[in-house]
Amino acid sequence: MKEDLGVWLQYLTGYNRVSMWQQPLDLQDAIQIHSDSAGTAGFRVFYEGRWCEQPWPKSWGGSAVLKDLTFLELFPIEGKFTSGDPDWGAMPSTNHEGIPSDAAVKGRPLAYLQGWGPVDQMPLQNTTDTEKQTNITEFILIGFRNLQELQALLFLCFLFIYMMTLAGNILMVILVVADKHLHIPMYFFLGNFSCLETFYSTTILPKTLVSLLTGDKTISFNLCFVQHYFFASLGAAECYLLSVMSYDRYLAICWPLHYTNRMNGKFCIQLVGSSFLSGFLGISITIILVSRLSFCGPNEINHFFCDVFPLIDLSCSDTHLLRILIYLVASVFTLPPFLLTLISYICIITTIMRIPSTSGRQKAFSTCSSHLIVVTIFYGTITIVYILPNTDTLRDFNKVLSVFYAVLTPMINPLVYSLRNKEVKKALRRQIDQLFTKM
Repeated sequence: MKEDLGVWLQYLTGYNRVSMWQQPLDLQDAIQIHSDSAGTAGFRVFYEGRWCEQPWPKSWGGSAVLKDLTFLELFPIEGKFTSGDPDWGAMPSTNHEGIPSDAAVKGRPLAYLQGWGPVDQMPLQNTTDTEKQTNITEFILIGFRNLQELQALLFLCFLFIYMMTLAGNILMVILVVADKHLHIPMYFFLGNFSCLETFYSTTILPKTLVSLLTGDKTISFNLCFVQHYFFASLGAAECYLLSVMSYDRYLAICWPLHYTNRMNGKFCIQLVGSSFLSGFLGISITIILVSRLSFCGPNEINHFFCDVFPLIDLSCSDTHLLRILIYLVASVFTLPPFLLTLISYICIITTIMRIPSTSGRQKAFSTCSSHLIVVTIFYGTITIVYILPNTDTLRDFNKVLSVFYAVLTPMINPLVYSLRNKEVKKALRRQIDQLFTKM
């Protein structure tokens, strides 16, 4: 009994919930037990210069047993150290040297381990090894699992939103291209913004719709990272493009006499191109670092798409420094465009307030009010989502806000610009009239 208690004490003292495959081997310890609570591998034991390892039974695959943390951690001790059968559980043992059935004597449950393989043959990976250790081939997007009875309704809602998003943004692009009255910098940026929003929604909603319709919530390891890369890159590019649009309004209102010369066609193309380039290059840094993490299990992402923090929560690597780096990169690539947007609107509002006539102030403000609404919605929701602490109580709330900025905002934006912009409504009427005239 004392020896049993000693085993438990040694195990619990060294237990740190880290996957056994990353534990360094300390030959000074009399016994070490490394159990894989992820349910993807098995367990290993080191005892007095000998070692053994065994995988979890294949018959357990897909069962609830492999999701029980306590069971997986304590099972090797309870089953292996108190059983006299070295082939317990019909599980194939690695480096087994044929232990006699009577080796495990009552009162000495560890004795039979002495016949196992030499420790210098133990293929235990050290934590200093840079090779990526990933046993996961796919992730499961939990999404809205707690709303099982509303899956059909959610599918219809998301389908409607996606169709409206595509229709509104594609229509905006067509109007900007087809109507010569909209061939000015303001609408050139608006057309590119609508194009970005179309791709932004397409990175998330098709997979979400398939999951809601079929119930298949799995996403492959590589596809998850591809989805996150394009979603985050387009989100970063949107920050820059919104700042470009605010700078355009700043020049138009605060420096109207210099607007035409400064906002020429070449400069507009350079601004849009640099916005997309900055977004994609900035996210490349974090996506490379995240892809090098080890994912040993579990594989359930508590989100409806592959977002960065729910993703790295699943890693069995140390992600403390990576989280700090992600916040630094996010600050470097989003704070400057946000400050530019903020300063531009401070200058715009100050200039508008100096206009003596009420009608003049209303006309000047109407040219930027739509953009100001879009900026407020985008930065307001995205700030709340990524600034609030990642706790269990706020996780569902963050998921709802993510739906708002990732799903609803791309649908709302073309409506805001079209309903509050007289030129867009006039262009739409002209295109409809031309269409009926040809018919």
